[in-house]
Amino acid sequence: ILLRQSPSFTDLQGTPDFEKLVAQNHSLYLRESVIPLLTLRPEGRCRESSPPCRLLIGLHANQSSAEDTLGFWQPVAAAGWLVAAPNSSQAFWKGSYIWNDISLSISEIEGHFEQIQHQYVIDPRQVVIAGHSMGAELAIRLSLGGAIPSIGFLAVGPAGPFLEDPQSWNSLIQESAHSGIKGYIILGGQDQTVPRANIMRFIETANLSGIQCGFEAAPNAGHEYSPEYSSAVLNGLSYIQSQ
Repeated sequence: ILLRQSPSFTDLQGTPDFEKLVAQNHSLYLRESVIPLLTLRPEGRCRESSPPCRLLIGLHANQSSAEDTLGFWQPVAAAGWLVAAPNSSQAFWKGSYIWNDISLSISEIEGHFEQIQHQYVIDPRQVVIAGHSMGAELAIRLSLGGAIPSIGFLAVGPAGPFLEDPQSWNSLIQESAHSGIKGYIILGGQDQTVPRANIMRFIETANLSGIQCGFEAAPNAGHEYSPEYSSAVLNGLSYIQSQ
């Protein structure tokens, strides 16, 4: 993706040497061992003849991977949830994946959700979509848009074009106003990468529209994973599940 989208390479597109480089890059990508869906399952649960599991779908940040983001969701698995962490197929560079093609991202996650339902026994009344950074923004869109049936979204440091355009989320909030979906947004106090003013406006708009959306600050955390996020994530799940 980087070789095709970067303005630095615009003049090189179509030249024989550059196209050879692109082909070599694609070949290396196909050889890279990437697990499209990582799962963390509590022992003795989520299978036939065993109790159903609560499900959290955890989406990685842009320029990251499912494996990189597991730190956010491991406390959730330890609390008895089935955690499913999809890896985007949109390779940016080695070990780095993005969600920029929203239609493709939604389609892939829908496919993963179908796979999860076939492979595990889950409680459909206890599905939460979570994410970090661009994955968090995508989680909000998936939950509010109903692409994945869920009781809510949990967003850690959400960032991306959706939250930068109030018109895009105003309409989606209005469409979801009576859905019963709840949300929880967590921001690191040292995180300088997120559109903080827009996020607070989003939370206010959601609550005024009848979508309960909680907020928590992790004062000493930056944008990347910090152990300080663990308790906040569990607080968010409790909030979403509360009546």
